Amino acid sequence: MIEAHSRYFPKTRNQHRAFHSLLGAIAVAALLLTTACQSTPQEIPEDLSKQEFFQRAQENMDELNWDSAMFYLEEFKVRFPDDQANIAAADYQISLIHYKLDRFDQAEEGFSDIIARYESAEDPSVLPQWVEVLSRKLLNKIEEARKES
Repeated sequence: MIEAHSRYFPKTRNQHRAFHSLLGAIAVAALLLTTACQSTPQEIPEDLSKQEFFQRAQENMDELNWDSAMFYLEEFKVRFPDDQANIAAADYQISLIHYKLDRFDQAEEGFSDIIARYESAEDPSVLPQWVEVLSRKLLNKIEEARKES
């Protein structure tokens, strides 16, 4: 019985290293597949606070679960349509996700829309200043990258 199993296990040091490298590669591949296959939440609790929407979106962004992060941000906009300050922040985060995923056309459109919203606002002071500033910076980066390519 021992002889039958011994043919499956490495005999030399090099075979042992190769075997462990293969196991490590399999483990990494499995981890990447489970992370990449994470799905968006089926439902978001009705009592989720505004802060919790952004917190959950950020947690998903930290885990590179972009679709789920966008789901929370889009749902925030549906549930709180009158909260223009936080909608601007949600739109910025959505555009940032597109930027991080190299979807530069969608990111450019999102950042441009944000800037247009600030420029046409009756009272832009009610909107968070950081959203406009960072949108302009990333829009400039996209434009510079296009000039270089």
